[in-house]
Amino acid sequence: MIQDFKNAANLFYGESLGDLMYGFLQELCEKAFNNKVNAEIPIVMTTAQSAYNRFSGWYNSESHTIELVNHLCKSSKGGIVAKDNKEILLTLAHEFCHLYQFKVLGGTKSKRGPHRCKNWYESITLASPFVCGVDIKGLCKPLKSVRENGKIRKISNEKSLTESELTHWPRSILQLLRQGYERLKGRTVESLSELLI
Repeated sequence: MIQDFKNAANLFYGESLGDLMYGFLQELCEKAFNNKVNAEIPIVMTTAQSAYNRFSGWYNSESHTIELVNHLCKSSKGGIVAKDNKEILLTLAHEFCHLYQFKVLGGTKSKRGPHRCKNWYESITLASPFVCGVDIKGLCKPLKSVRENGKIRKISNEKSLTESELTHWPRSILQLLRQGYERLKGRTVESLSELLI
C-alpha cells in the first residue's frame, strides 16, 4: 500500500520525490513514534494561503491528508518539482506531528489551538531527536502559574522554550541550534535523519 502512495507522489511531485517523502515519513513513524501511526497518508498540493502566506502546509484531520501549499514547488519540464527537498521534509515532519497528536493522543486539549497544547508538545518532543537532532524533553512548558494579589495568572517560563518556538517547530529549533541557544546545549543526539543533514 505504501508503494501506491510513493508512486502517486512521484507522478505528481516529480521523479523520486515521492520515494523521498514517504521514506522519510516511514522512518519518522518508526524512530519517533514507535510505529503507533503509519505513513500511509495522502500528501496533496493546495493553492490555499494564509493571510500572511507564512505557512507551508497543514494536517487535515477530517480528510486525513497532509496538504502542502503550492509555494513549496515550481513547474519544470518534468511537471511539478520541489524547490527545496529539505523544506518539504520539515513541513511534512511538522504536519505529521499533528497527525500523531490527533490520531494517537486524542487531538487538541486546549482552547488556544493545536500548537498550544500538551499533546502538541508531546508529539514534537518525540520527533525532535529524529528531525532536529536534539532532545527537548522538559523544555515544553512555556507558561507557568503564579499567584499575585490572590489570583493565579500565567507568565512565561524562563526554563522552557517559548510558545512561538514550540509553535514553529522544527524550523525554530533548528534556528536556535544554529545560534547556539544555551538551553539546547548538551541536548544534541545522534539520531538525526540523514535526509535532513
